[in-house]
Amino acid sequence: MDNRSLIEKAAAHSRIWCAAAVLAALVCIVSGALGLLIRTEVPIGEIADAPHYGHVRFKADGRDEDADFELRNTFCRYIPTGKEYYYRVQTSDGGRIFVRAAKDFAEDMPEEIEGRAAAFGGHEKTQLREVLALNDEYFVDALADRLYGLRIAAGALLLAETALGALMIKKKIPDGGAYKFANIVFSTLPIALLALGIHLVGYF
Repeated sequence: MDNRSLIEKAAAHSRIWCAAAVLAALVCIVSGALGLLIRTEVPIGEIADAPHYGHVRFKADGRDEDADFELRNTFCRYIPTGKEYYYRVQTSDGGRIFVRAAKDFAEDMPEEIEGRAAAFGGHEKTQLREVLALNDEYFVDALADRLYGLRIAAGALLLAETALGALMIKKKIPDGGAYKFANIVFSTLPIALLALGIHLVGYF
């Protein structure tokens, strides 16, 4: 068994580790920023033709409470990653569309709803057919901005982890209490990143 510390393992392949970490961090930050900044407005009636960053905004006129449903997300089938809540909302023009939102959405539904245009995956479609006998294809993701923000946070944490590791590898942090504290942070940040990554995988 390899008993070397995490920083020693990173130092053994420092360039590869640093390049991979920075690349992953930039992907998280750029994708999250694009999601927050690009808002191609799409009419609710044209959601089927919305681009990847299509943004939908519509006025709500009630909710089909019997059609509410929730999904339990898991990673590798065993690790829980959270729940998704879907609400079937009536639009002001007489249509109906599912909205993925927070759990308290039903208690205080806003008059105007906005979010990213999205399509149901196979698992969600199966649930719709089996539980509600519905064949809806699209929904409005009112959680999109929060999830994009979490992507940026994950990228920022990964950059911080990389910078800290580089300082430790280059002996820029003096031995003693400061180094021990840095080593604790360096060893625990991956746990937070893993938990955040698993959570995001469940929603995206």
